[in-house]
Amino acid sequence: MPSRYIAHSLFQKVLVFSLSASAFFLPIGEFPKLLFLLIFLCCSLYVQLREKIWQQYDIFDYLLLFWACSGFISASFSPFEYKEWSGAVGNLFIPLSLLFIKYTVFSEKNFLLLLTSILSGTLFATLEGFWQLTSQHETTLMLHSVGFVNQSAIYLCMSFAIALPFCLTRTQPFKFYFALFFLLFLIFSTLYTDSRGSAITLAIIGISGSLIWRKKSRKPFLITIMTLVFLTSSLFYLKTPIIKKTLQQTSKNQLIPERQKIWNSSLLIWRHNPFFGIGIKNYEKADKTIQRQWLAKEKRKYSAKFMPYVHAHSLYFSTLAEQGILGAVIIFLVLLKIALHLKSHFPKPESSQLYWILWLSTLGCSQVVIINGLVNTTLRIEHGLLFAIMAGLWLSFNKHKGSSSHSLTE
Repeated sequence: MPSRYIAHSLFQKVLVFSLSASAFFLPIGEFPKLLFLLIFLCCSLYVQLREKIWQQYDIFDYLLLFWACSGFISASFSPFEYKEWSGAVGNLFIPLSLLFIKYTVFSEKNFLLLLTSILSGTLFATLEGFWQLTSQHETTLMLHSVGFVNQSAIYLCMSFAIALPFCLTRTQPFKFYFALFFLLFLIFSTLYTDSRGSAITLAIIGISGSLIWRKKSRKPFLITIMTLVFLTSSLFYLKTPIIKKTLQQTSKNQLIPERQKIWNSSLLIWRHNPFFGIGIKNYEKADKTIQRQWLAKEKRKYSAKFMPYVHAHSLYFSTLAEQGILGAVIIFLVLLKIALHLKSHFPKPESSQLYWILWLSTLGCSQVVIINGLVNTTLRIEHGLLFAIMAGLWLSFNKHKGSSSHSLTE
């Protein structure tokens, strides 16, 4: 057997294993997820340089590289000295992961292994979260390595987007009912977090996914509508915390009062740092004293309309404040490119199950980033990496159709 083939085969196994391990540990532990991610990135970089894959790069690939560098540009122009450089380093992982996954060849078994690793990691982390609720007297459901309840809800929502097409494509009764049970478990867990943004996004993913699937069968769409009506009615009837919170705030004409104040502060930060922002992870540095100074320059007074906070509670306001117009344009173009790619490769009824799974999963994760991003920061490290993995797998699937699972390049 040629030594080159053996080397390729070995690197293929290392790439698949390290990415699968990182995907599994994303919501579970900081050290293992970053360790395996670094192994994947380093091995991918070596392959890219050895095989001169960079010669195949298109405009989108260079946009991803520019995204990776944008954090350092923002840090260079930051008015503060705080966490901007560590934020810039952390910003490398998402675009580079997407880029390198795109140029890695996966067999069908590899794709399924990666998707299963993601869902298995979510299941483990969620069960751990519920165990902490009962045994350690935690007050909210949180995934250990993801963070506070809203951030955990976003991750659960993305996992739902991946589990849904699994459920739709299962034909064997045992696999179907297991996938359905896991899907219902994710719905329950997301609703348990009381995150309204994630609950709404969950409903949109379910409706849109089953609506698109109607080309193959109309039953899932009808079941989704019935389930949505049943869940909504049950939540109102039981007066669950998510409903109580919404009713209390709407009665005062203040659906998201605190977020409105935080967003006013975000726009204030952006107005005084319009092009490059104040640096990734520096949002909390713009405290009340600094905001008073900026308002004084505008000949305005600080009031209760503003609220300094640790983050902006919105992907869009956070990006504007921390990375300015530069970061906002880059992220917009990346999301637009992926959306257009999904549109141009809309699945057909005769498309393979794997095609449907990857397409619907990428669509669902994109919906979480875009829709939930209105009221939550959806591209933090765990969400961003999960989105990058799914988008990268989808792009890789389309780029390397028919390629040997033993190859690393086309």
